[in-house]
Amino acid sequence: MPRATSSGTNPLRRNQACRQCRRKKLKCDAARPHCGTCVKTWKGKIAVAAPPGYIHDPQPDCDYDPGDGASLIPTSSADPTDRVKFLEAQVLELKNQLARGHPNPAYPSPPPPHVTLGPSDTRSPFSTHSTLSTPSVPGPSTPSYSNRHLERTEIVVPESVYLSDRPTNIVGPTPIQATYTNVHRRLDLVYSGWPADLPHPAEVRRLVSVFFQADQCGSRMIHRPSLMAALALPADHKDFPHTALLHAICTTASRWVSGYAERGHDGLRRDPFAEFHAKKVKLYIAQAMTSGFHSLDLLQACILLSWHLYMEGHWAEAWMYVGLQSRASIPFRLNFPGCYYEDELSGGSFLPPPTSALELEKRRRIWWMIFIMDRTVSSSGWSHALPESDAGTEFPMRLLDFQAEHPLPPDCPQSLRSPKSLITHIPEYTDSFTLLLKANILYGKVMDFNTQQNIRKSSLTNRSDLKFSREIRNSAEFQALDRLVAHDFIENIPHGFRNLLGVGEIAEWPTFDVDLYLAHLLPHAATIALHNAFMDLSDANDLSTRRCQNAANQISHAYVLLESTSFEIRRLHPSVVVCWYLAAVFYVQICRHFVQTGSAQAESETWTEINKLRLAMLEYGAQSPIGCRQEKLLQDILTDILKLTTTENPLKNNIPFFAPGEGVSPSASLGSQGGGPVRSPHDHLSVSMSPPCGEIR
Repeated sequence: MPRATSSGTNPLRRNQACRQCRRKKLKCDAARPHCGTCVKTWKGKIAVAAPPGYIHDPQPDCDYDPGDGASLIPTSSADPTDRVKFLEAQVLELKNQLARGHPNPAYPSPPPPHVTLGPSDTRSPFSTHSTLSTPSVPGPSTPSYSNRHLERTEIVVPESVYLSDRPTNIVGPTPIQATYTNVHRRLDLVYSGWPADLPHPAEVRRLVSVFFQADQCGSRMIHRPSLMAALALPADHKDFPHTALLHAICTTASRWVSGYAERGHDGLRRDPFAEFHAKKVKLYIAQAMTSGFHSLDLLQACILLSWHLYMEGHWAEAWMYVGLQSRASIPFRLNFPGCYYEDELSGGSFLPPPTSALELEKRRRIWWMIFIMDRTVSSSGWSHALPESDAGTEFPMRLLDFQAEHPLPPDCPQSLRSPKSLITHIPEYTDSFTLLLKANILYGKVMDFNTQQNIRKSSLTNRSDLKFSREIRNSAEFQALDRLVAHDFIENIPHGFRNLLGVGEIAEWPTFDVDLYLAHLLPHAATIALHNAFMDLSDANDLSTRRCQNAANQISHAYVLLESTSFEIRRLHPSVVVCWYLAAVFYVQICRHFVQTGSAQAESETWTEINKLRLAMLEYGAQSPIGCRQEKLLQDILTDILKLTTTENPLKNNIPFFAPGEGVSPSASLGSQGGGPVRSPHDHLSVSMSPPCGEIR
């Protein structure tokens, strides 16, 4: 027998129920402004605490079809596809109204421009405007994000370099008026041709300023005056920067902006804003792989993405993108003198010849940045994608000349093929970045040598490791490389760059120089990488042990010097973490020797050095996860020593720092139970103290 219907309920007309209940096929009472079913669902959601970085919707997600000529905008938490379709239809309708020359009374006039939006209209940090797709911008469109992400705070730079158009408080307008204000602002950006996936133009300019102020890597290859001038052009102008490059800059600059990042459950830093824009860069690169890789801007974006992935500790992804940009640079002919070459057999370059000295210098810097990145991701001993024999490009000019507005000087007469190019420095073409480039080339030479010897060793079966090691260390190639790494390069650093902190040495750079700091550390890291496999800790006079001991002490001492200043360690170049790691690995090796020989005092001093470098990695990891990941690798190496040592809680965090110059010499017990510290022939090259500093150049 059918159940009798209640006389108190009236059946709803077609499409009278709310959209959410119709989509889910739920019973709806069509109550306004929110039906009972949606209210019940919403109360169930807010009864549970929101996870970190998530904010519950301030009201139920419930809307109805337009009625009586009024158009209701879907809420921010509705289906993104429906919202995009609705806004696209609204844009088309507004265009038709403008063409007819009269407004639609169904749309009220926007409120005055001084009105600000309340929290109910707060948008995600991923974007400050709508994500409408425009025909003039390639690439996929972005879904609209709800207000579930926390508001970001201001950028940590002087107020003179940025503008602010963020909503501050609730004043005056009703929610519907605020929504229409938001729509008008979005439509203004759509009409201007501004890429829909980028933040507001003022926000992009702010991030670009932060990028040039704080970035330690990719900013060296981008000409700031040209980029700022191109950014001021209309978005549909042919000289406007490639959207992928702007996404990459947003990704990189986000690291130095407070409020974008959050801490994950593992304690590592997470940056949804950077991840969003990094995905956009990847999509543009994937599109270029099918349609053709013909843009230097896109190549620059790929380089910036690689640095970001490397600093985030995503080494596999960074390795693949470095390989991509390395192969792409070859058909661009960036590895030839003048960054251009054409012949009948191989054809011409994918790029036309440089049209100016500035364009030529841009190409040089892109090439050498790819070269540095290739050496950086191969620092663990993997083969390089770009061999030195293929590098014929001239060395870049000084960064000061590159960024200046006046005409550029003549091309640098020096290249990697020049005699003694790594230890000969032309003053008019030498700065800290040039020294950093040469230091990376030096480190790459050591990695190439190690790779070749490992391949050779793997093919030999009848020779003992000891005999093979002696043959290698006595070879002319090894001795020449040892002399270059441990002596010649350091001895021939120009006098104006001898202070590794770089403070006060050059009039144009009165503050700390991150490039120069790393240029001083890389030769010591290369020394450890070259000699580590040949150490004999039982012999106090062993050359390889002495070399590694001096190099590790210099790296540790440089960290102590840096801590004596007010400069933030997190602003250093990411390759500095590799230097700390190599020094720490050496200290772990001699610590194992001291544990086995029962040298308690030397072991205690060595634990101090290990913890000091661990602290450096963890402090750097607070901003860039690569520091925490390297420290985790170090802990894996320490596992067996922690089982053998009798020292109580050796991995303590209350690390005593020694005054610069005082030194700690765990090598005192190497090879014997007494005696003084093992001295290196280059101990007189100790760096000097510099006054505190805190600004980045």
